[in-house]
Amino acid sequence: QSIKRKQPETDRTPEEYEKLYDAPKTELSFENAEKIEEYSWNTTGLLIDAFDGEYNSDEIADETEDKESDVISENSPVEEMKNRLGERFDFIIFALNNDFKGQRSLASRLSLMTDALADGINDLAADILGDIILEEAENGYTIIEDYRELFENDR
Repeated sequence: QSIKRKQPETDRTPEEYEKLYDAPKTELSFENAEKIEEYSWNTTGLLIDAFDGEYNSDEIADETEDKESDVISENSPVEEMKNRLGERFDFIIFALNNDFKGQRSLASRLSLMTDALADGINDLAADILGDIILEEAENGYTIIEDYRELFENDR
């Protein structure tokens, strides 16, 4: 004797259910984008409060504007990254040379996990170049091929 699993009952056909996940049909506009951003910051505030943090949307907006104004620079992208990363720029040199031991050593000296250091560098690269520059390799990180020449020529 076999036991048959009871199928869940639903009032919707699969097509109706899948429609629930379709993107809403609204026009693209700055006004809608601002509403989405405001909703996102409100959600961020709720999450921070839920984890006993303090949240001030005005401070976050000010910090965002400061970061955006910092991106405009007279320096080359590599020089800008050197200036803003300081000692952490060595991680990029280690990545160019596939020096995974050097990457781990630098991260340790800075009291950071290697992944956290690489993520921070990629975040800055995204601000300056509009893209990340580091990708995971078997034992550490390497420079994405599209950006190797940029960093090799401007060391």
